[in-house]
Amino acid sequence: MGHRMKDIRERLDEIAKDISMFKFVPRVVQVENRMKSETHSFVVASEIVGREKDKEKMIGLLMQEHLSMVAIVGIGGLGKTTLAQLVYNDDEKVGKHFDIKMWVCVSNGFEVKAVVKNIVKATTNTNVNNLELDQLQKLLRKSLDGKRYLLVLDDVSNEDPEKWDQLRLLLTIGAHGSKILVTTRSARVASVMGINSPYNLEPLGEESSWDLFRSLAFKGGEEKARPNLVKIGKEIVKSCNGVPQVIRHVARMLHSKTEESQWLYVKNSKNVMSMDA
Repeated sequence: MGHRMKDIRERLDEIAKDISMFKFVPRVVQVENRMKSETHSFVVASEIVGREKDKEKMIGLLMQEHLSMVAIVGIGGLGKTTLAQLVYNDDEKVGKHFDIKMWVCVSNGFEVKAVVKNIVKATTNTNVNNLELDQLQKLLRKSLDGKRYLLVLDDVSNEDPEKWDQLRLLLTIGAHGSKILVTTRSARVASVMGINSPYNLEPLGEESSWDLFRSLAFKGGEEKARPNLVKIGKEIVKSCNGVPQVIRHVARMLHSKTEESQWLYVKNSKNVMSMDA
């Protein structure tokens, strides 16, 4: 127990040093009550690095007639939502293939009525907050009848098959070729939804990881004048394991840092590198 207490004190000392060096503002967060950020469909494609092949593969899956549902599975921060946004905003193929597109974020719960309400809002642009589920399903059927639709359900965590079956029955409308695209951290979620072969999103490659880090950590052309920081930066990027959200977090933290000692501190600090992006 004495050794464990010593380790904990050393860990706290490291955190205190990080707070002082990087001017972090401590916050108290009640994890059980913390709400996830709501997502949206917009993305600036030119700012996304290393997902071109994934985008083309996902579009290919959406064009397959025998599939009605597609899932993107991967750990948090890997870019599942970003990939879905890239696909959703592809005007050349996806925009021409589907008559209507809908984006619904379900990260903070999977209540059937709430999901249906958001789908109806997306299709009708009307206030439906006071409607009951039966009224909602009538509006849903009317707005999607005869149309080939693409519905994105972003950040699904529901593993209750009964809830999914209730929603699935309400979505058995629309023209042939309609698709539901799901993003989730759990392969079990995809299985519950009847998706047997989800698209497992992989981390960014080494080159793409560096391109992303470089674009955020250095001002225009600055890396050429600071080869010492470039060398350290490449070592830092390796520690990010190809997770875009972590890379962005660390790169932005270092953007205003010009001292080699500051970059080395990040490189050698397990606490900083393991921070929740």
